[in-house]
Amino acid sequence: ESAATTTAAAAMGASFSAGSPLDNVSPAALFPNGTTVDRLQSPESSRAAFKSSVLGGVFAVVWPATVDPAYRNSHAEKPILIPTGIAHLNLNGPTMTPQIMPLQVLKIGSLAIVAVPAEVTTMAGRRFKKAVLDELGRVGVRHAVVSSLANSYSSYVATREEYAKQWYEGACTQFGPHQQAGFQQEYAKLSQAIARGDDIAPGPTPPDVTRSTVNFAAKVWFDDVPWTKKFGDVIREPNPTYARSEIVVAEFWGAHPNNNYRIQDTFLVVEKLVDGDYRPVARDWDPETIYRWKRKGYAFSLITIAWDTKDATPGTYRIRHQGDRKSVWTGKISPYEGVTTAFTVT
Repeated sequence: ESAATTTAAAAMGASFSAGSPLDNVSPAALFPNGTTVDRLQSPESSRAAFKSSVLGGVFAVVWPATVDPAYRNSHAEKPILIPTGIAHLNLNGPTMTPQIMPLQVLKIGSLAIVAVPAEVTTMAGRRFKKAVLDELGRVGVRHAVVSSLANSYSSYVATREEYAKQWYEGACTQFGPHQQAGFQQEYAKLSQAIARGDDIAPGPTPPDVTRSTVNFAAKVWFDDVPWTKKFGDVIREPNPTYARSEIVVAEFWGAHPNNNYRIQDTFLVVEKLVDGDYRPVARDWDPETIYRWKRKGYAFSLITIAWDTKDATPGTYRIRHQGDRKSVWTGKISPYEGVTTAFTVT
């Protein structure tokens, strides 16, 4: 009988710094893909081993638990680069990686959805689907799909074999070599409960860390426009006439979009003149429009809006830009808008 295993407090491995060799190569890799504990101990990896020891020493000054042998051994082949399950960015705040992850299985008729709070490798996904179908197949489920990045996020989940290689995906499997097996065990339990109609304990509740997180998003100190200009003034008007399929471009004096993401609103509206009134025909969520922001100087913002007229019907149009500016005097955020002159599409 095999010994019981557990997941580990989260950590990112050395090869995380290399990025994915297929679609996300790092411009400044500290370690190459495939960097394992054994590889760092080989003579040809002396420089990499030195970097690893230096970085480990830096983290240990602030978080001594990161050099605990039990913590490092729990990650097996992975040389720890960033101890995200121990390190935190403010004294009383949460760790860099949440240590309680939500797992979920949904049954919709003959379909099961496996909700995974991570990016899933192909083989890990196959194993999750098989574990769920083995339990739910007896109650009519014939298909299973994996929904990644569901409910939370913890980078990758790779199989034990992929983890041992310590390429990018294995190095990003944060909860150690048995993360995939641990997740699979819980998905099987959830599926068993669905098949039996049993209630299941919800498990520990993730803590509310909204008041103690650290926000690295760029801060907006204030917005401004050149002398004699107003927010929303048009810098570049559209041409008077466009043939269908041409691109309409307009430019405005605006403000930083981080002042208000306008999640339930829009930064732009293309309006068409119909029966004497301008009516919206496209917004920033439509694929034929493009919204670009560019900082000019310290506080000026150039807003460029483009509209592809390939699906437009002939008529008279204009473009409206909407945004929010931050006052240099009070810090108050206020809405503004600007509108181009009318143009025709033939």
